[in-house]
This record gives sequence, structure tokens and C-alpha cells, in this order.
Amino acid sequence: MFYDPNTKMAIGWWPLIPRAEIEGTLTFKGEKVPVMGLGYCERQLGNKAFAGRISRWFWVHFYAGDYTAIWAEIAFPESLQYRHFSPLVFWKGSNIILSTHNLSLYPEHFTLDSEIRMPFPKIETLHATEGNVELSALVLPGTITERDLMTNNPGTSPEKPGCYFRQYSEIDVEIRRLDQLENIRGKCIHESGWITHWFPVARDIT
Repeated sequence: MFYDPNTKMAIGWWPLIPRAEIEGTLTFKGEKVPVMGLGYCERQLGNKAFAGRISRWFWVHFYAGDYTAIWAEIAFPESLQYRHFSPLVFWKGSNIILSTHNLSLYPEHFTLDSEIRMPFPKIETLHATEGNVELSALVLPGTITERDLMTNNPGTSPEKPGCYFRQYSEIDVEIRRLDQLENIRGKCIHESGWITHWFPVARDIT
């Protein structure tokens, strides 16, 4: 994500296993339930933590049939010159068919969450190309599975809080390869958040 050869500061993120078959047991209220399904594993790498060194981010992991993709759009704060980090990798089976660091992602609509009174993206769109492969995606309104109001992280305060949302949604994907066009619907887990205050104008959060 970021490396400064002068200070040796490194901040990194690595999706280790974008798609795995998981089998195990969940224990709920004393009852063991066998489960199996798709799994995903990632880790952070580097000699500095993310907190206080990234400003805002969008992250998506989606699957549809044999297709799997992982992407992120991450912005750094003023201290790192507002740099952006925007990787995407798209697989069919175990074969990579598109890989880029130049995706275009945009939150088209925001909605104010009733619990923590912070906005979260209701709809997101994405476009990415590499060679003769083009990917367009529409992340549809989903279900919030996690929310967090951040006031104690570096760069946040009760007056200027950060926030975090994770959602589970359906996603419409269009894949164009030369003159072949394929439209698919899949499932995705996506998250968004900011640490550096992102509202363009002052507002009352009470």
C-alpha cells in the first residue's frame, strides 16, 4: 500500500486466500452445528499499523459461480499527500483474468444509519479494465452486519468521529472480453469507513 524508502515506513495489506473451502463446527447456546462453505483470509503487513495512516476506504470480496474478485479503494490522509491505493484482482476458477491497480470505485448513494448516526454507502459502482477485459459492477443495497463509531482512534474525536460499516449484499457484474459479454449476479461482503473526518461541511452528530 505505501512504502517510504527514506523513513523505511511500510504499510501493507495482503489477501492470502481469496477463496477457500471451509469446514468446521460452530457452537451456539451449547449446541454444536456442523458448517461448511466459502472462506476468505487476509492479513496486514508492514512495520506500521493502519490506524492513523489511512483516511478512508472501500473494500469488496465477491463470488458468483466460478468467479471471485477482491478489490479496495483506499485513501491516505494529508500527511501522506492524499495518495490512493486501488487494487483489483478477478479470477475465474484459479486463473486471473483481470488484475489492476487503477480501478474506479464510487459510492453512488449514502444513507444515515439510525444507530450510530453516520452515513454508509447504500449503492456502490465499480469499473476496471486491463487489456481487452472490462469489468463493471453494481453493489446493491445490503444488510449491515457490523457498525462502529470511532472516537478514540488516531485522528478521531467525539467532535469528529470516524466510522466503520460492513455489509452483506448482492452484486451485479458485467464482464466484457473482446466481443463477448457476460452478466452475472453474485454475493459480496463489503466494508467502508473513514478515520479522517470526511464530511465536507460541519454537522451536528447528536
